[in-house]
Amino acid sequence: MPTDVERGACQEAALAGAGRRPGDLVPFTLHFERSAPVETIAVVIRPGDSGR
Repeated sequence: MPTDVERGACQEAALAGAGRRPGDLVPFTLHFERSAPVETIAVVIRPGDSGR
């Protein structure tokens, strides 16, 4: 079973292929094994970019 980090990496890859650009804001849901999902907003960054 993938870890939360691995699932996050898969979601990031999906965003990159969806025509998103660095700086775009996208709805993002974090799913945890033992607690409720957390909905938030994510900022798209390029791989290797610090986001600053």
